[in-house]
Amino acid sequence: MNPNKGGTSFYDSPRFFLVGAFAGFLSATVLIAPRLFCSDRIRQSHALIKLETPIGPLRYCTDQNLVFVGVMTSNEFLSSRAAAAYSTWGDKNFPGKVVFFAPEDAGNGAVHPPGLEVVPLKGVDDVYPPQKKAFLMLKYMHDRYLNNYRFFMRVDDDSYLRGDELAEFLHSVKTSNLVIGSAGWGQPKELGKLGLRPDENYCQGGPGMIVPRDVLRLTGPKIKTCVKDLYSIHEDVELGRCFKSAANASCTLAYEKPFYQNYRDYKGCFNHSLDDDGIAESITLHPVKTPSYVYRLYQHFNVLKSKKLYSRLQGLSRDILAMKNLLLAKSRTGFFDVFEAYSCSRGRRSADGVCPWVFLSDDRYSPYASDPKLRKPRDERIAENATLKQILGAISSHRHLGEKAKTTDIRLLYSRLVQLQGLDYIFTLPKTIWNKRPGDAKGFSQFYARRPFLQTEMAVESRPKLALTSEPYAEITVNSIDRTRVNIIVALVGKYATFLEFVKTFEDRIVKTKQNVSLLLVVLRDPRNGATADKVISDIEVLGRKYRDTPLATVLAEDGASREEAIRSAIQSFGDDDLLFLSDVEMDFDASTLQRIRLNTKLGERVYLPISFSEFDQNSLSGTDGSSRKKRTVRAFDAEAGYWPRHSFRTLSCYKLDCLRTGDLKSDANGTGLDDSDVPEKFSMSEINILRSADVGLTQRYNPASCKTSINKTHQRDTCFATISSTETLSEYVYRTSAILNRGQSTR
Repeated sequence: MNPNKGGTSFYDSPRFFLVGAFAGFLSATVLIAPRLFCSDRIRQSHALIKLETPIGPLRYCTDQNLVFVGVMTSNEFLSSRAAAAYSTWGDKNFPGKVVFFAPEDAGNGAVHPPGLEVVPLKGVDDVYPPQKKAFLMLKYMHDRYLNNYRFFMRVDDDSYLRGDELAEFLHSVKTSNLVIGSAGWGQPKELGKLGLRPDENYCQGGPGMIVPRDVLRLTGPKIKTCVKDLYSIHEDVELGRCFKSAANASCTLAYEKPFYQNYRDYKGCFNHSLDDDGIAESITLHPVKTPSYVYRLYQHFNVLKSKKLYSRLQGLSRDILAMKNLLLAKSRTGFFDVFEAYSCSRGRRSADGVCPWVFLSDDRYSPYASDPKLRKPRDERIAENATLKQILGAISSHRHLGEKAKTTDIRLLYSRLVQLQGLDYIFTLPKTIWNKRPGDAKGFSQFYARRPFLQTEMAVESRPKLALTSEPYAEITVNSIDRTRVNIIVALVGKYATFLEFVKTFEDRIVKTKQNVSLLLVVLRDPRNGATADKVISDIEVLGRKYRDTPLATVLAEDGASREEAIRSAIQSFGDDDLLFLSDVEMDFDASTLQRIRLNTKLGERVYLPISFSEFDQNSLSGTDGSSRKKRTVRAFDAEAGYWPRHSFRTLSCYKLDCLRTGDLKSDANGTGLDDSDVPEKFSMSEINILRSADVGLTQRYNPASCKTSINKTHQRDTCFATISSTETLSEYVYRTSAILNRGQSTR
């Protein structure tokens, strides 16, 4: 501003003074405060423990110099456990330095990834217990890094460390005369034999122990004395004794938190669900002996970290929106205005355009699921529980509850999916969770929550252009790809009417179209009607004389033989490299199914488990006025015609050698729809890959005889009745039938 015009320059105005003061305060906060904090922390450590000589100052005061981690490993595990630890939690983002300590001959034949820092300890071998290795590792830390780090940690190579949680925990530590870890007193049979007084303990070496800088400074010069005065074979016990005698430092009574010990599997596998409060609150986890589970934990904690960051981002976004509304003098009437702000136009809507809510429970998944009696899939149950736990944790923190509300406390739970937006939840919790005093209000409180989806990200990839050719593409048809013979094996017990339908469909779709197949019918005598087996054999002989180009045969199983025994006996009649298709008499298939069997089944590599479309009963829902619903065709793959079952293994395609690797092929002989659900696990154990896919050419006809009340097991009978028709069709039938709709209503 020009002073000649009567104004005041910016440098002479109060604004310049305020800007300068703010800049100075910011610089002091960023540059000086951390050093003062570290100096205060050092002075505090001097006051807590008397030192013979003054300790040197820390060279730096950042998270990169917070903790030095020494990992005890061996030549055997340098390329496995050590490599997995270095590639996951020991990466460049760790708040400190991670060094692996190995025997003297480390590097002789041991392969490890580049960048992994290995220190070979002189005079140390891989003999267990690693007492000498543990003491020399502490001596190495003391001699080289004492003035560089505030804490020092000793862990095994089968431990997993969470760097961000470890840094947050160490910043909160106010003492320097305690060794931090999971306290131990020895096994019951060792009590009194470890040389520990009743008031003494030690930090267990497996989950890890954290040694403050002051304790290591006093212990380092006396390590040689401690090595010469050993009372047991346990290195963690002897380290605890050395800390006590040299620095008068004992182990904290932290027990399992924050040091998580995996007692579920003695082999050290984290193959169970990681949705556990102990795992979520842990700093170290032990043991993780299999490297693949190290990567599983790494992915799990990265997901938790990303959720936390995204939740923080959402909170900041809501704060910005709220401030904008305040600045613009706009206010909302309530939470539900925000909740309903998202459009449901792209989601599932009812007839009146409202996004419907789905009631969730343990045994009911969704009214829109085509599979009747379907429970929530395992992956969705895990995701839902994780989401609800996070929501309940936020509620508990907001209400300052002493303990978190649990998912089992939820009484009513509704959910809806708003596509491109997220998942909405409405649920109720009893007020007794936070109203525990006499006279407090009872009843339930209703909560609303949304789990938003991440924003859509797009990327443009450049791909090389395909060379064009003037030659026309050859037409690919079903019959031009593969003509390998498919040997069909069908077991039959009774069900003569169903058998006649199968033969009619098989003749029209397979035999008359000259498909390269063979049919072997394994017939078991029905105790209730022994003549059925003779009629089946006679009908197949007649069909065989009519179509001599297609091999058709029957095998009569021995009396008393089970269905799986009869099938296994029939399989033995084929060659080792013959392609087999184990089917059911209720199954209809066409030439396209046969071709997919040939393409998807590989000898010694892969078996094919096609998913068939299960039809509903098309004739059982006739109206009382004599009208009936329109009969649906087999090719109508919609909710009124049938459903795609998730857990059905009634058909199997494999080569003979691969089929025999599974052991017994179990299947229910009563036709109740329950079959061998262990088939995938059996093939997995034999190292055979499994291809499971919906096959549009494979249909399971509804069998009315399978839902007789003579079925002994209530679960089988209920499951069978649930497959009669869809929920929509049943509702339509009820509304059309006045006798059912008005039942129980009194007339005046």
